[in-house]
Amino acid sequence: MKLLLVDDHELVIDGFAILLQQQLPNSIILQATNCANAQTCMENNNDIDLILLDLCIPGDDTLGFMQKVLELKNTPKIIVVTGSQNINLLYQAYNLGIKTIVLKQGCQVSITKIIQEKMNGKDYISPELKQLILAHKNDFQSVPSPKQNLVLKLMSQGLRNQEIADRLNISETTVKSHVSALLRMFDSKSRTECIRRAEKIGVLSEQTLDW
Repeated sequence: MKLLLVDDHELVIDGFAILLQQQLPNSIILQATNCANAQTCMENNNDIDLILLDLCIPGDDTLGFMQKVLELKNTPKIIVVTGSQNINLLYQAYNLGIKTIVLKQGCQVSITKIIQEKMNGKDYISPELKQLILAHKNDFQSVPSPKQNLVLKLMSQGLRNQEIADRLNISETTVKSHVSALLRMFDSKSRTECIRRAEKIGVLSEQTLDW
């Protein structure tokens, strides 16, 4: 089994690597400290079986990375580990189809078993996170896609449609479509109201654009 560990904290990723190498001695352990490095690693290794991914990597669009992975023909299984209980990120990951989400704290004890069960098709969500997701499910009937999240963040920085289009290398028509969808999603009549409501539920609170 070939595993890819993605986490910006070197002590954490090294700790996981040592533990997994001991408990899964026949496994190959790859490491990346951000999504860009993880993408390069995947391009050089098309036989990765499972990705252990930190949900909150500063400056990285981990949701966008997960979506790209899920679109691959030979999709590696994904386990999300997180020290954050940001409900927006958790629910968006869940909504993408990530059904194994584990709290970092204390997970070293059970992570090997969770990986083995994931490889056998069994999902697992830490009880605290599962309760949080279910409790807020009605608040997130619709959540922004990774691309809509990028548009929303640029909107919050005061950029106009054409400026957003230039930043994201998409057409202004596409930007307008995303903006309209966001206004409907947050039941807003203006960009300002849309941004305010998004901030209120934490959509803009965690991840930032890295240009």
